[in-house]
Amino acid sequence: MKAAESPAPRAPRRYGVGRAVLNAILLVVFGNLLMLSVAVPTQNWLIYELGWPVQVFLAALGLCFIMYATGSLWMLPFIGPALTVAVLLTYSALANNWTHWRISWIILVWVVVTSFALPIWIAKKKTLARGLGRIFAVVLGLITIVLILAVFLWITPQYFTALINAIF
Repeated sequence: MKAAESPAPRAPRRYGVGRAVLNAILLVVFGNLLMLSVAVPTQNWLIYELGWPVQVFLAALGLCFIMYATGSLWMLPFIGPALTVAVLLTYSALANNWTHWRISWIILVWVVVTSFALPIWIAKKKTLARGLGRIFAVVLGLITIVLILAVFLWITPQYFTALINAIF
């Protein structure tokens, strides 16, 4: 009698790159629709007047999805500057201090340089590079989510207060 053969072990299902690109696009589209869905019924257009940099945060988060799917550190030259621009635009929009762009752009230059240098430096250690790509994607994604929530909390604290009151 022949022993029952077990099926060949399946490789773990990987998060597809095409799916990640689609999710990144949908994230920006639905993020914009969500902002619109809050602004129209409440007539609170402050969400768009001050919160428009959230769109850049959502694009950076979408790039984090793609970086996670590919596991490639070579998404850092896109994510780093996008996240930095989102933070600088948010600061300028909330503080209404656009004159600081004269000096704050130098921060962006250093972020671009670091975003290119870091993958080159890490790529020399081949076994480390793939794992770090996914770790960077998760960490940068979580930072982006926290910053998005902070922007909305700053702009419309009454919605968060209402949410907390509804829950508790």
